[in-house]
Amino acid sequence: MSKNKVIQKTVANWDKLKFDLPILIGNEYVNFSKQAFIRSGFINGYFERWKPRKDKKKRGKGRKTLVLTGRLKRSIRLLRCGYLYAIVGTDVPYAQIHNEGGVINKTVTVRQHKRKGVHYSNSYSIATRRKLKRRNKNVAEEVVKQHQRKMNTTIPQRQFIGESAFFNKRAIYIITRELKSCFSQK
Repeated sequence: MSKNKVIQKTVANWDKLKFDLPILIGNEYVNFSKQAFIRSGFINGYFERWKPRKDKKKRGKGRKTLVLTGRLKRSIRLLRCGYLYAIVGTDVPYAQIHNEGGVINKTVTVRQHKRKGVHYSNSYSIATRRKLKRRNKNVAEEVVKQHQRKMNTTIPQRQFIGESAFFNKRAIYIITRELKSCFSQK
């Protein structure tokens, strides 16, 4: 192959790489951010494990932190991409408070609703001689009037998107690999 054709091929590869490289790195960062949900933590030089949930009730049993429906994890995507930049983000409204942490101080209006009354009756088990709590099923519903409640909730930081020294090394590796393949003469 002549020198002129090699230079033309290299220039063509470089022009293609300028637009493909941000997409490659952006998609790699999307995968890196989604892996934070699997690892339950974020890697920034070292692994920062997320603080566990406080409630260990039915709704939270057997699932990862920050995953109930998977909406937040699925929403992380490449938002915009251009010449030498890629923007990764999410459009979920509660993503920022979970990623950065913070305090929520709001007054919330609770609508009028019906509450099923629960009445417990005590009985004893003959086998274990322990007190059992049983729910009576035929208890009337009571109406709770509309009211306001103050919410003072502290959300701990559980970072999944942000600057990461670990990912920067990964990005440098990808750039180096792609540049070597661009300028190799095969």
